[in-house]
Amino acid sequence: AWVSTSYNEPLAVQPVNNTTEQQVAIKVYPNPMTSKGTLEINLPDNTNNVTVTVFDLSGRVVESIPMNNQAKGTHIVNLNTESYSAGSYLATVSGNGIHSSARFIVVK
Repeated sequence: AWVSTSYNEPLAVQPVNNTTEQQVAIKVYPNPMTSKGTLEINLPDNTNNVTVTVFDLSGRVVESIPMNNQAKGTHIVNLNTESYSAGSYLATVSGNGIHSSARFIVVK
């Protein structure tokens, strides 16, 4: 049997520590939804370049909704899911200094 008396730390990529990015509160309702749904976004500060992107679980972009510059507070985005296939989706809100996601289900 082979025995090593030296111990080496495992090699790994150091985690990225991005403390400037803020989480955004997202509510999706109804969940599950059939043909229409609502995405309620609560921004902690005024935010530039806000975009809502909907992904399917394979990572394909299903829909992208540019919202441009938005003020602090609650914003409503109406989703028309009639053309979506039945399944699970991920809605991501991103902008300058923000990023958050919420999962929702479409049933037919």
